[in-house]
Amino acid sequence: MKFEETNWRDPLHDLANLVYKKWPGDRVAAFNIKYRSYRRTLQYIRLICRRIEDDIRLWNSYNNASERLLGAPGARLPTKSDLLIEERWKEHQFCLYLDLDDFFIHSNILMDKSARIAAAFLEIALPRSFSKHKKFLCERENIPFRKDEDYARNVRENTNWFESDLKDIRDDLVVHEGAFWAIGTSWSRKGLLSVSKMSPFEIKRRHLSVLQGLREKYQERLNGIGRLDNNLWVLLEFFEQDIDQIDEEDKTKVKAARRELGGRLPAVSKVADEIFDFLMFFGLHFQEKLRGKNKH
Repeated sequence: MKFEETNWRDPLHDLANLVYKKWPGDRVAAFNIKYRSYRRTLQYIRLICRRIEDDIRLWNSYNNASERLLGAPGARLPTKSDLLIEERWKEHQFCLYLDLDDFFIHSNILMDKSARIAAAFLEIALPRSFSKHKKFLCERENIPFRKDEDYARNVRENTNWFESDLKDIRDDLVVHEGAFWAIGTSWSRKGLLSVSKMSPFEIKRRHLSVLQGLREKYQERLNGIGRLDNNLWVLLEFFEQDIDQIDEEDKTKVKAARRELGGRLPAVSKVADEIFDFLMFFGLHFQEKLRGKNKH
C-alpha cells in the first residue's frame, strides 16, 4: 500500500464492529473510549497527509516557475500565474515543515493509542505508550507471552521500524531537536525526494570527531565499517542502521549526534505503510481471536 494510493479506511473498523457485537456492555463501554480516541487521531493524520500533499503541490509549482521568477539566463518573463504561485509560496512555504513535524508527532500518538486498545484485548494494565507496551512484551518473564504469544511475537520481531522511523525521529528531530540552523529539501521532476534538518558547522566538526572515534573502535566488530569514508553523514547513517550492535554508551553518543546534527526525515509514504501494515495485522489478528473464542 502506497501513501498516494491509500483511501485511509480505518484498519480497525471491522474489529470494532465485532467487539460491539461480541463483548458485554461494560467492556464495550471501556473499549469505545479507547477506540474513539484512536479514531480521532487517525482523522488528524488523514488531514495532515492531505495538507502535506497540498504543500508538495505548491512547492512543485514554485520549483517549475522558479527560473522565470528568479530571472535565470534565457528564461522567459514570469507570467501572472507564476507571480500568484510566488505569492502563495512566500506565505505558505513553511507549512510543509510544520505538517511533516505534525505527521511524526501524531503518528506516534496513533501507535500509543493502538497499544491501549491492545491492552483491552490482552486484559493487561494500560501502557503509557507503544514503547512501554513493546518493552513489556520484550521482558524475559513475558517470553513467551501466555495471553497471546502470536501478537507479542509480531510486536517484538516486526516493529523495529517504530523506533528507527518514528519514535526516534519524533524525539530527536522534532520534539527535542537541536538542529535549528536550516531545513533543506531535495526535489526531482517527480516531486519531493527528501527533507533534512541541519546544524551549523562547529557542531558538525565536534560530532565528526566523536563518530570517527567510534569508527576506529568498531573496526573489528562491524562489517563494512572499514570501507567507509570519514564523512560525517555517512558515519552517522551507518551507526544509526547498526545501533543495536554497539555498546549502550555509544548508542547515547549516536543519538546525541543526530539530535544536534539533524538528519534526513524518513519518507511519509514509508512510515504510513509501516503503520498501516501493523494496524492491518492488529485488526485481523484480534478479529480471529474474537471469533475463535466464540467457537468454544
